[in-house]
This record gives sequence, C-alpha cells and structure tokens, in this order.
Amino acid sequence: MSWMKFVRKLGLALGVTLGMAVAQAAPLGAGAGGSQAYEAELPANLATAADMCALLPCKDVFPGAVSFSEKKGQPPYVEALDANQKPMGYVMLSTDITDIPAYSGKPVVTLIGMDLTGKFVGVKIL
Repeated sequence: MSWMKFVRKLGLALGVTLGMAVAQAAPLGAGAGGSQAYEAELPANLATAADMCALLPCKDVFPGAVSFSEKKGQPPYVEALDANQKPMGYVMLSTDITDIPAYSGKPVVTLIGMDLTGKFVGVKIL
C-alpha cells in the first residue's frame, strides 16, 4: 500500500475510531472541582524530535517491535522494526494526520500503531 493511500485510509479510520472513543468517554468536568478539562502535557520538542519513540511509548501501540526508526515522511511517522530491522508497520500521531476535537474543543492526541496492511495494532490516547 502506498504511503498516501495509507494516510487517507488512516484519516478516515481515525475520524470514526476517535469520534466513537470521545462519544463514549465520561463527560469532562464531572468532578467536585467544577468544569475543568484534563490535559496531559506532551514533550515540548515532540514536533521537532527525530526520535519520537524516545519521547512516547511506541512499544505500547506496536507490540512485538524490537526498535523504531527515526521520524520520516510527510505526514511524519516512524517504522516499527523487527529483530532483522525489517519494517513491521508504522507508528504516528493522530494530530499529524487530522485534528479531531474533544469536548474541550482541543484535538485528541493519539499514538497509533498500524501494520503494513493498514490494520490498527494499538492505540493510546496521550
């Protein structure tokens, strides 16, 4: 599958998957402190770092990968590599492909693992 076909497929799948995840999530601001949204802080140099997987838990979304390449391509991705350094699939951030807003109006930042055929192998909301 070409990278651009892969990205288009991913964008469509993300819209459905993250839309369902956000719709099923508990409403934010339901705690005793009033209406506050939880926002995890991401590494400051995430957008420019070549070694994305040193900053984020790529193994959580691509079990079985032995290592990960440096960031490449546009939109950015890393390759999940086996013991022979052959690609098993890709890891990317959802926000590098499309911004899907949560209840707060800010995008849901999700780390995604996808095999070479375009199947999700792991997803982690950051």
